Amino acid sequence: MTDINAAACRAMWSAVLLAVMDDYNRDWQRPDMRHATICRARSYFASQDGRQVAAMAGIEVNIDAALAAIALPRREWKLRASRIEESRAA
Repeated sequence: MTDINAAACRAMWSAVLLAVMDDYNRDWQRPDMRHATICRARSYFASQDGRQVAAMAGIEVNIDAALAAIALPRREWKLRASRIEESRAA
């Protein structure tokens, strides 16, 4: 029988969600891509796939808050993302 570590699974799915948001933030930094990026991100977080990834991470996603985070300047996004990773590792 295989033992499944729930905390490790949540940490992995949290990393997946953070990577998705990081990709959207990177794309948002290009002025010609902002509208399309926000539309894609809104669609993803409202989709079954996006909700499932968030649920597996143990996170209830507020779409408006996620979009606001995606629209942060890159340096501020990186700082917040690193804090999230540190708090998840603890």
